[in-house]
Amino acid sequence: MLELKENLLLQYHDGRTIRIVYYERLSSIVYAIDMNQVRWPFLIREDELFSDYQKEKISVLESDPYMRYFVEEELSDAEKERRNQAWEIVNFLLKQVDSASLIFKSKYRNLAIKEAIQLYKVSYNTVKNYLIRYWKGGMIRNSLLSNFHLCGAPGIEKGVSKKKRGRPKQSVLNKGINIDDKIKKYFKTGLNRYYYNGRQNSLKVTYELILKDFFTETKVDIGMSTLNWTKIIGAAV
Repeated sequence: MLELKENLLLQYHDGRTIRIVYYERLSSIVYAIDMNQVRWPFLIREDELFSDYQKEKISVLESDPYMRYFVEEELSDAEKERRNQAWEIVNFLLKQVDSASLIFKSKYRNLAIKEAIQLYKVSYNTVKNYLIRYWKGGMIRNSLLSNFHLCGAPGIEKGVSKKKRGRPKQSVLNKGINIDDKIKKYFKTGLNRYYYNGRQNSLKVTYELILKDFFTETKVDIGMSTLNWTKIIGAAV
């Protein structure tokens, strides 16, 4: 028998996975979030879940690959600061509604988001991103850490060779390079400098600033007395 509870992960046989983010047994109210989409949690019928489970259309995920655990001492001060700020905003939002289920209704959620935007001077998309990460990550504080550790294959270190990994590019120019320890160091430094701070830079802006700092060369044209910036790696990284 399927036992519904908050944070339960259910996987459909088409590959879609949902997490139960709110469940009230007496009223049979169930809200779930689609782990494969960037969308707000949605209302789903309790009897529909029971029926799908009995028909073997869905199964329970015993392990939680989305729940994130970190050693606090291994986090940088910038990572902690950014996470704690997001955590403060999420807690503020949850306290703006009279009952826990109202945060899932757009009317009340939008009012809470409006208050957060005015108080914390952040954008609507920033607040939305925090809430969705919070629900998808198991409703714990560390779910609000940034997701750079998920890039590539987590925990698997790939060897570096002269041959470019990945799908070959059609163009002969700008073939790209492999990511080695030196490149990783550049990006880590750049992220700490431009992203893990109070400036609220987007990832796109952060990426462009990293390219400018570490992946450009300065050519001095003596005749014209001008400096020309030429990207060495650019979008090929």
